[in-house]
Amino acid sequence: MNTHASGSLVLLALTASLSLPSVAAAQGTDPAADLDPSNTQGFFLHVRGGGYGVGFEDDRDGTGSGFGLRMGYGISERVTLFAGMEGGEIDNGDGFQGLPQGDSYGLLYLDVGARLHFRTDARLVPFVEAGADVVGVWFDDEQREEAQYGGLSASLGGGILYFVTPQVGLEGSAPFNAGGLMSSEIGGVSRDEDIALAGVRLHVGLSVYPNR
Repeated sequence: MNTHASGSLVLLALTASLSLPSVAAAQGTDPAADLDPSNTQGFFLHVRGGGYGVGFEDDRDGTGSGFGLRMGYGISERVTLFAGMEGGEIDNGDGFQGLPQGDSYGLLYLDVGARLHFRTDARLVPFVEAGADVVGVWFDDEQREEAQYGGLSASLGGGILYFVTPQVGLEGSAPFNAGGLMSSEIGGVSRDEDIALAGVRLHVGLSVYPNR
């Protein structure tokens, strides 16, 4: 190897070694490189829609669809607290006293609970959640008087949250709940009830973390 070629190689190696720190520094100052795409800490808003299945005593089964809103706060990347409401319309509602044959009824859930995330270092975050629910059922009976039922249930389910961006995530979940309707008001007359219920909700939704 001649002297000119050796000098060129030394100069090239020296240039490369001097450029590496500047490249590393540029990568270290890139905000996107330092931002965790699965950080679920802080305040969030969530909108969802999906299908419902519900069953009551005496084969009062029905299916339907609805939508809901949820808000909450991640106290850590593992644990999130939430509260929300959702409602829908249930078909095949025959069986409730005074419900017209083949008519539908409204179903409402008010939820509070907590969620546990299994991952903190990836865009795809599986989770389980548990909560307590206030349940409401309402319809107009054959005399066009409003009938309302109310009760409580507990819920347990799981799902997957996928972060499209650090602020926006897509979510799918399937909570199951069981409890009972304990009171009713029909035509202005209140009475106690004891109607067991069980249901499942299949959700798809969008979560926004505005403070990230």
